This record gives sequence, structure tokens and C-alpha cells, in this order.
Amino acid sequence: MKKSVRGFWMAAAVVAAAALCVPAGAAKKKEPRQVVVELNGVLGGPEDYFVPRYMPFEVPEGATKIRVEQSYETDDEVRANVDLGVFDPRGTELNTAGFRGWSGGARREFEISRSDATPGYMPGEIQPGEWNVVQMLTSTSYDVEWKLRITITVGGDEGEPFVPKYPAAKLNDRPGWYRIDPHVHTFHSDGANSPEEIVALAKAKGLDGIVSADHNTLASLGRWGYCQDSALLVIPGMEVTYNEGHWNVPGIDPAVWVDFRYRASDRASYEACVERAKEAGALVQANHPYMIEFRYDKAPADMIEVWNGGWCEANERAVAAWDALLRAGVWKAATCGSDYHRPSDIPEGVPLAPQTVVRARSLSADDVLAGMAAGRSYLTEWSDVELEMEAFVGGEDSVRAGIGETLRVDGLKVPVPQVRFVANRSGELRLLNETGTVYRGEVSPGDEVVMGLPRDSRWVRAELRTPEGRMVAMTNPIFFEYGVDGWGRFSDE
Repeated sequence: MKKSVRGFWMAAAVVAAAALCVPAGAAKKKEPRQVVVELNGVLGGPEDYFVPRYMPFEVPEGATKIRVEQSYETDDEVRANVDLGVFDPRGTELNTAGFRGWSGGARREFEISRSDATPGYMPGEIQPGEWNVVQMLTSTSYDVEWKLRITITVGGDEGEPFVPKYPAAKLNDRPGWYRIDPHVHTFHSDGANSPEEIVALAKAKGLDGIVSADHNTLASLGRWGYCQDSALLVIPGMEVTYNEGHWNVPGIDPAVWVDFRYRASDRASYEACVERAKEAGALVQANHPYMIEFRYDKAPADMIEVWNGGWCEANERAVAAWDALLRAGVWKAATCGSDYHRPSDIPEGVPLAPQTVVRARSLSADDVLAGMAAGRSYLTEWSDVELEMEAFVGGEDSVRAGIGETLRVDGLKVPVPQVRFVANRSGELRLLNETGTVYRGEVSPGDEVVMGLPRDSRWVRAELRTPEGRMVAMTNPIFFEYGVDGWGRFSDE
């Protein structure tokens, strides 16, 4: 009788599905055979909750495919979930090149070969040596009895190697306002749609670009180039996902995986992964900090996702927390994204909303991300919402600054700064600075609001809400610089 060991694997049965001997006169090329490895054990209790557990198995020379099937059950009726992934012989250490895929709880089986792989996993050579299936209990502390059946195909046709095709980094050289959804999932993690379907949905929604943000895997990034439309920018990214916080890495080099297997208390690992992401060309965005509490240090983040999916109390809290940072003189650009997984995620079944509307020098990954990080953007629920906001001093020839820019003001020599706001939607307009709300009033489509601000205002931002208080649109701030020693943020234009 096999005995299970809590939190680890026990009992491997290796079965050759075909005889290893070759009859006399047989062809030199051997027919493929299969090696089956069966592992089982128990996960449960605080010691296993969100702790990766590794199940090693040996892959022989000449292997051409690996198939893993996972099953588990509990001793009660509580639903369990055990996330699933795999590492090859290059190791399981932090940020290892040995990472070959992750499906989380989205699927319980996968295959990897030289030419193809299950969504979420990277195709490529099947190196001989010790591989590790990784499992992580994520939804219950009850005992979960798990089983793994690993089928290794040895010999046979290896197939043509998969050739990744990454999305184009630039689509045009035109400056303008571009509608971007910086948080989109595909079926390479727990989304419902393929990259091809996401492209069609994004175009139908009037988007100019998206950020691919599958959970803990880069598997989709080599696929986007095969389906990218010439009018839709796809920015490579990933959502680093753990139960103590989620963060996106838009702009990541598609060959650089960023690890997720550490708690917020492990500052050294977190900081190493943030540094790795930034060295690989990515920004860091703290996601939905009050939907799943973001316990990591926000200081390294370039952006905070203050609006995730349909408007809700968690978004209200995120905006308030971001505003508190602004009032304390800490600048992080605000973003919003749909966090799209499937149409039912969005009110009324409308996919890929809300969106971040970014002013960029071109429709390119570099320029769009630069605009987002600088806060040259406003956030809105639908693709038909448009607004303008600028600050200025003096008359027609005055110096002006737009959203995300800094207006240099010498408070002793010029009039107080003024702000102008106009939108194509009705609602309650709120203009805010570091002291609180400085204007509140109803506006209709096309109404232009122009008002003077307190002389020493550090910044001004706008919110447009429905009468019930639901957010329709909001802006990042316009900053003010007073003299040599004043508080402010110089524009990076």
C-alpha cells in the first residue's frame, strides 16, 4: 500500500509502454515509447497554503514530449484548488531560466514538446535530467490528496521547432491620444479567449492598444505576432501574481520571466524581481490594491491601477489612497484597465473597459508606456468618452500645460494659475488639489469650465462622476512649479 506524505510526493511507478528490445532486422529508428511516472501526496494546512511544492521526475535522453495530468480531492465538500506549473533541468531557483510554464488553477493537464505546448507553457527542446512539477495550494486549508500522472514520450518525430513571433513594437509615428487597456488576459492563463479573439474584441471596442498580462507566464507573447492587427498595438507584459499582491510588468523583454514565488516579507526577493523587470525594459504597475490587498512595497512602482473593471468600492478606496500619496508629495501615475478574462467580468457584458487614454508621440510600446508613466493620461469607462484639461497663466499667448505636465509658475510675478476642463459627457465635475475639492458642479456635454486656482496649488486633477457618484472619467494631475525651490514635477517632454 502506498503511503502519502504531507506536502510532498511519494511512490513513483515507472512503466514502459513498449518493450525496450528491438527484434532482429528492425529499422534503426525506434518507434516511440512511453514512460509513465505516477506521484501522489497530500497538501493541507497553513504550512502548504500558497507555498510552492516541487515534485521531481527524471526525463531520459531522447524524450520528445511531456504530458502531465493532475487530479485531487478533499475529505469534505469544500472546493479545493492546487495551482500547477513546471520547471526543466535548469533549476527551480528564483528567476530561473528553467521555468517552462504555469497554468495556475486554469487547467489540470498540459503537454510540452519541441513544436507546441498547452497554453501557458513554452514549447522547446525536452532536455534530459530532473524536471519538477510545481503545485501550490491556493483556495483551502483542508487536506487535499493529489495525484500526478506524467507521461514521457521517448523517440518519434520531434516536429519542427516552434518559432516565436513577437508583436510589432511600433505601428505609426503619429502623435496623439491613444486608448489603451493595460491589463488583458488570454487563455494562456485563466482567460477565456485566444490572442486572435482578443485582437478582434479590442478592435471592436475602439482600442488602439493593449498590454498582454497573463498570470505568471510569458507563453502568449511569442504568439501575438501571428495575429496582431496593423491598427492594434500589443505591448508584451505579464501579471506577477501571488496572494499578497499582483503587479504588471508592461514592456518586459519577452525572454525575461519575472518570478512570483515569494511573500511581501521577503523584501530581497521582491526587490530582485522588480530590478529584473526594470532591467528588462518594463515598468512596474501595482494592480487593484484593494481587490487583492497589495502588501508589497509600492515605492518601486511606476504606476498604480486605481480603476479595475467596473466601478466599485475597491476602486473608490484605491483612488483615495492614490490621492493621499499625491497630497503627501509622492507621485505615481494612475492607470485603469479592464482586467479582462471573459465578457461576464464587465458590466453589461461589454469587454475591455475601462481604458487608459494616453497622449504619446507615436503608437509604439516605448512612447505609450512613457506617456503612461508620466501620467499624460486620463481614465474612462467607455471608448466614446473624451475630455480635455489644461492649466495656464495669462492670456492667449500664455504658457500652458496639459495632463501629466508641469506648469512653471513664479507666484510673485504672475497671476494665479487657471485650469480649463471640457468633456463630451454630462456629470458632476470635481476639481481637486492637495487641499481637497476646489470646484464641484454639474456640467453638460461641451460645457467649458475655466477657473482660477489657489496661488500655491501644487497640482490639480479632475473627476467626472454620475449623480450617484460612479466614476465616468478622471485625470492624472497637472503639476505646478513655483520658483527655484518650489514643489513640482518637471515635464519629461
